[in-house]
Amino acid sequence: MLTLSCVQVADRVSVYTKSHEEDTQWVWSSNVGSHQYSIREDDDPANKMVRGTRVVLHLKVRPEPSTCRCPAL
Repeated sequence: MLTLSCVQVADRVSVYTKSHEEDTQWVWSSNVGSHQYSIREDDDPANKMVRGTRVVLHLKVRPEPSTCRCPAL
């Protein structure tokens, strides 16, 4: 099983979540390695969900070289 840390491949993480009991959808965002984050109401129609949680890794343009020997996908 291949496991990668988001620190290796992403520079930002966003978590979208919406309860089936509420109309409001929320997004949590943070830059990888930062101790700061934001939580805000997500009113972008492009992100609209019926319910659930979606995790989005915003991939680095050029990942830093690492000692990880990952198999080709």
